Amino acid sequence: MQPETTARSAGVAALVALAVTDFLVMLDGLLVTVILPDIQRELGFSQADLGWVVTGYVLVFAGCMLLAGRIADLYGRRLLLLIGYALFGVGALLGGLADSAWMLIASRAIQGLGAAAMTPAGLSLLTVAFPSGRARDRALGVWAAAGSIGIPSGALLGGLVAGAWGWRWVILINVPAAVIGGLLALRSLEESKLPRAQRHLDLPGAATVTGGLAALILALTQLEPMLRGAPTILGGAAGFVVPLAVGILLLAIFAAIESRTAHPLVSLRLLRVPGIVRANIAAAGLPVGLGAMMFIATQYLQAIRGLTPWETGLTYLALALPVTVFSPVAARLLGWLGRRRTAALGFALQATGLLLFLTVGPDSSLLGTVLPAFAITGAGAPIAYIPVTGAAVEDVGDDSGLASGLYNTTQQVSNTIALAAMAAAVAIGSSAAESGGVATSVTVDGVRAGFGAAAVLALGAAVASLFLRREGAVTASAVRETTEQGREPELARAEP
Repeated sequence: MQPETTARSAGVAALVALAVTDFLVMLDGLLVTVILPDIQRELGFSQADLGWVVTGYVLVFAGCMLLAGRIADLYGRRLLLLIGYALFGVGALLGGLADSAWMLIASRAIQGLGAAAMTPAGLSLLTVAFPSGRARDRALGVWAAAGSIGIPSGALLGGLVAGAWGWRWVILINVPAAVIGGLLALRSLEESKLPRAQRHLDLPGAATVTGGLAALILALTQLEPMLRGAPTILGGAAGFVVPLAVGILLLAIFAAIESRTAHPLVSLRLLRVPGIVRANIAAAGLPVGLGAMMFIATQYLQAIRGLTPWETGLTYLALALPVTVFSPVAARLLGWLGRRRTAALGFALQATGLLLFLTVGPDSSLLGTVLPAFAITGAGAPIAYIPVTGAAVEDVGDDSGLASGLYNTTQQVSNTIALAAMAAAVAIGSSAAESGGVATSVTVDGVRAGFGAAAVLALGAAVASLFLRREGAVTASAVRETTEQGREPELARAEP
């Protein structure tokens, strides 16, 4: 076998292993949501505590990704990915066997920790394995397709498995999936990490940023129930205000630590890379389109249209299939339009799909309104994702794990904020439709209000994407040289 053929085969195997990682993490995000009523009945959850099955996962997942990305750089990206798979599988096993509410919540937290390790480690391995340019764009297209397909597949697969074998198997199927994914990673991926002399972990910074992010996410999850007058973890507004204050305090302490330590967790070198901050601002809009479809459209289809979870999952094929089709198209669009216009087009398409939902009613045609909205939003997702992700991990050098952790943390925090805003809009719109009282169910007006809020966020991301760093504008060596000399790096070439 020719060396070129061998290298190509190794690259394909590595990409498959990494795509499986993103698919599995995104899949699990919605697997559990469709079985919450069954879990509540069997394990005796109160309505207030039931949300912790999801919140426990999200808190650990979002809170630990930044730290996990840095650990990947320091001690091994493939090693951390394998540890993540192990934690993910163990958490799934414990969750499937849980006989009490606290055991299930703890198992979900373990799964969240595993996912927090897998996500930045996987993306950083991709950036190491595939150099900048067409090869990376194509690889990001596959990565984007795998993750985006995993989101609606969670609802579809969860409903199917729960109907056939019960809710426990919805969680237990993650065990063999984690084993297979781990074996693929072990066989297909090469280890990469910083030299031993550069391995310094900022423990005070790690503790404060992880705690601060977790507290911030917790506060955001309490915003929607507080706004609609429902109980929070502390009974009322304190359930939002207290964790918010704690989160802000810890993040302020983290910033002070980072400014004084010789080996910060978040290196200023990374933040000085041209375009990194702008890319993360644009990345904040990436979860909005698919998130709105999965959150608000699910309520519309089930609460208003009366579809079962299984039928709802089938409709999401209209969302998943365009993601698959347009992922390779997005890589080509980058060559024709450049990074900024391609990303703006992707966000604009998502906004268009979201705005179509402003026309829905209780008897609207699925073929005439809902499915086209799904298809347009699904097409826009990879078109926005690939250029923004490319900008967020370009020229980061040895900090690829940290850059991946920062990028994914940005998305998780923004996703929580966006969902809180959309949930509040749905609740307020539904309350207004019920003559100003507290909404007891989702209404069409609430759905329209939620999608309107999501469309505004998507359009804001489209504007932000117009300020992305121009593709290939500056090299890493130029950044280092000009930073040392105190000059701004010059553009090497402009995008079309």
